[in-house]
Amino acid sequence: MMRPWFTLVRFPNLVILTVALLFAWFHAGGEAKAAVILPAILAAISIVAAFYIENDRRDRAVDAVSAPSRPLVTGAVPENAARGAELVLFAAGWGAAWFAGPLVLGFAAFWTVSLAL
Repeated sequence: MMRPWFTLVRFPNLVILTVALLFAWFHAGGEAKAAVILPAILAAISIVAAFYIENDRRDRAVDAVSAPSRPLVTGAVPENAARGAELVLFAAGWGAAWFAGPLVLGFAAFWTVSLAL
């Protein structure tokens, strides 16, 4: 039941992103407080996952030929559910970025604009 969703948001990539951000934080001396770094990581994961869904929604016709096992192509994840999850993930990402502070919010804006291009 959850496997198509994990595939849709490319769960292994999100784990790698989380580990990379934690590694960078520790490598930098862990000076940032957990109250900033944890929402920042949540923002990154949420926004990237939302864009993975958006990518699959946009590339559905191409995926039907080149990756016919993708969850949206097979119908394992309904289009409306994917769109709803995308909106929730964007909201969670922006909310977490706002909570983390202006620097993270700026990065969230940059990610959103750059990934949308």
